[in-house]
Amino acid sequence: MKRRNTVEIKVAKTDREFVGIKIKNNNAIVTFPIGYRITEKVINTNEKEEIEQLFYDVKLLMTNIEQCQDALYDTGYQQFSFSSSIYILEDFLKNGLYNEKGSQNKKNTQGKIQWRKTIQSKIPAYSAGNYIYLDTYNYNICSRENKITQIHKYCLSIITKILGWLYNCNNIYEEVENYYELLNELNMINKEKKKKLLEQMLFFLRGTQTTFFGKEEFEIGTYYYDKVWENVLRKQAYLLYQKKQSFPTTYYFMEKKIINSKLLPDIIINTGKTIVIMDAKYYKIGSFPESADICKQLFYGQYIRNENKKYKIFNTFLLPQKFINEETQEKFWKLGYANAEHLSKKDRILTYYLDTKSVMASNKTIKRLLENIVLA
Repeated sequence: MKRRNTVEIKVAKTDREFVGIKIKNNNAIVTFPIGYRITEKVINTNEKEEIEQLFYDVKLLMTNIEQCQDALYDTGYQQFSFSSSIYILEDFLKNGLYNEKGSQNKKNTQGKIQWRKTIQSKIPAYSAGNYIYLDTYNYNICSRENKITQIHKYCLSIITKILGWLYNCNNIYEEVENYYELLNELNMINKEKKKKLLEQMLFFLRGTQTTFFGKEEFEIGTYYYDKVWENVLRKQAYLLYQKKQSFPTTYYFMEKKIINSKLLPDIIINTGKTIVIMDAKYYKIGSFPESADICKQLFYGQYIRNENKKYKIFNTFLLPQKFINEETQEKFWKLGYANAEHLSKKDRILTYYLDTKSVMASNKTIKRLLENIVLA
């Protein structure tokens, strides 16, 4: 009797805990970032609809990790394209194996001569006042199905070994031939649907051709999710409002001026009348930025106030949490603020919890937060 695959769902508790998917013998442990909301119903019963939603969020999570290359590869993982794998597997489940037949040009074979290609590519011989092409290109109707299908099987053999648990299709093919024919095939396919599949196969195979096959354990994710948290919030904020380039520079003066590299805050946006300085902190719940981070934010704020006197300036810390206000349905929560002694109220750093699951799903949470800050 075939053993049922298991899926364990977890939420990270510390900022250096692995976030992503660990797979062993086609059983998976899915670890979401700090603050991700998972109901007891999902953990205890693997309710299908909620599990499918979690898998959707895993896809989004892994896409974001792929966008943070340093977070993924600095830890020593080999390259693995999660988004390409999902595309290839879902295309297979919908359309089956690659199946494309067509004509190829071959030299000196049976079939009608392809004069245009022959004249452009070959030098004729001259005999008795006539030009004769001894070396010709001929139309040869043949099937490319076998080679490309084998490559498709090869991709699926690796993908299902790693992600088969997600779609309940495990090890559907064995290891097959290499993929170099794809490069030529891409130049010969005009159908966009097929071309998209071939491109995704290429993306997948670059770096993964021999990386995963034969292994029993896989890790697809990162121990440095703080980079992903920062990247997601930055991307969402900059889609909503224009970015503000105001980076202070420190320097020494010892007989001559020696300039250090510029200080780079996480996110600075300009909403029109307001500039918001956002520092994304991926900390375990109950931990908050310490004095060094507070002083750095205070410095940013003072620098930007001096440069932009007509704007209202707000400093913020953004931390992950599991939170929804049942009355207002807001997915952020103002904890309070940070400041330093002898500084004014305008220098304070507003500190918020953001609902992790909502942030992963869309930019609506960061949009509502910014509207709340601007209207404060």
